[in-house]
Parts: sequence; structure tokens; C-alpha cells
Amino acid sequence: MKVSDLIERLREYDEDAEVHFSYDYGDHWHTNVAPKVTTVADYYVKHSDYHRMDALVDCEPESHIRVGERVRLTEDVENFPTMVAKAGLTGTVVRITDSDWWVKLDEQLDALKDWNNELAVERHGTPIAPENARWVVVLS
Repeated sequence: MKVSDLIERLREYDEDAEVHFSYDYGDHWHTNVAPKVTTVADYYVKHSDYHRMDALVDCEPESHIRVGERVRLTEDVENFPTMVAKAGLTGTVVRITDSDWWVKLDEQLDALKDWNNELAVERHGTPIAPENARWVVVLS
């Protein structure tokens, strides 16, 4: 379901109605419990082969990024006075230092030709995410 679908569905209800979410409690009777929604938060999700479904990624998705992983820029990255790598570009992490991820971009950028098309991305905030991770809204 997309946020727009949820908004459309919620328009059918009294705006003062309480919101709950349900899940199987895991007891013998498979009781569906329905606690109140108390928070709405943003998370990345990534498919878990073990669970065979999407699973939440740590709130700091960059903590899961390793050399060789495919990534996507989640915001513009300014490295040089004349160069901006736009959000949405993809590439492969080729090395990690204490301060930067080095990402070899798929799209050739003229400003990076002397650096083998590798972009240094500072490791503060969340400027990159695993390429196959998706940003979602989680009600809990």
C-alpha cells in the first residue's frame, strides 16, 4: 500500500477515530491483538531472504553498508566547488574510511574522470542507502 492509498482510505473515517494496528500474537489460538498506534516513523526496509519478507533496516542504514554493496545517493553530494552528484545516482562502494564512503558511480561524471569515477561521500547523516532498500512509513 502507498501513503496516497492509506490517506484515501482514512478519508472514509471520522477524523477523531482511534487508529490501531493488528498482528497475530503468536499464542495457541493465533489471537489477533490490536494495540493503538502511538508513533509514525520513517525507516528503510530491505528484503530479508531469511524471513522471506521485508524487514526494517537499522535506523542508521549506512551502518549496514559494506565494500562491494550497491548503493544509491539519497541526497545531492557536493564534493568540489564545481561538482554536484545528484540524488538518485547509483554505484558500488569500493572502499570505506573513517570519514568517507568511496562509491564508483555507474554514470560517468566528467568531474570525476581523474578519480576513476569514484565519489567520496562523507559518512555523516544518511547521504547513501543500500540500492534495494526502500523508504517506508511505519505505524507502531
